[in-house]
Amino acid sequence: MTNTSRFIFLLCVVTIVDSQIQTAKMKNSDLTIASQEKSRCLAGACAGIPYEKIQNLYRGIFYTKNELQMKLKELNSYTSRTSRSPLWQKKLRKPYDYSSRFRINAGSHDGDHCCPTYCDLIFPPVLNNTVGVPRYIVHFPDSQPEPMYQFIPRGRCVSGGNCKSCEQEYAIHSLLVIDMTGPPYFEFDDFYLKSYCSCKG
Repeated sequence: MTNTSRFIFLLCVVTIVDSQIQTAKMKNSDLTIASQEKSRCLAGACAGIPYEKIQNLYRGIFYTKNELQMKLKELNSYTSRTSRSPLWQKKLRKPYDYSSRFRINAGSHDGDHCCPTYCDLIFPPVLNNTVGVPRYIVHFPDSQPEPMYQFIPRGRCVSGGNCKSCEQEYAIHSLLVIDMTGPPYFEFDDFYLKSYCSCKG
């Protein structure tokens, strides 16, 4: 085989390999787009599984907005009470401020004189977990007759307290997420969420 024929042979091999690589890249990008579409909750399904089936598998974690507002009111009432609440509520509530014996009418915050906390609800489609990996959160934004969401409370610092240095505190919250690595396509993951405001000075 002469040098010219060797060069032509190698050129053909490189062209074929390059063509195969480009085809693989196109297939992977198509898979990525399809995976991203499947990983969202749209048109009555999450990861291709109907909302009704997910609700049957994971009972009691999806609520309408009205139900969520009632749960938030319950949570806010726990944050303004003493530490006599059950243990499962303590992880979500703000520690009781014993220096403040009388509670004011909270209005838009929890009534803490030191570092007030405003509690509301969030419905993010994606959140970064505790190790910083973005995860798709399971919600049913287009379910009928009403959209349904997981309960995700958030407590943020509000100005107007007596403390010189208030600091935002976080709590770990477990949420149902979509896992596209394989069946069952759903798992619980942990997320740091804003929980309450504490006095540091």
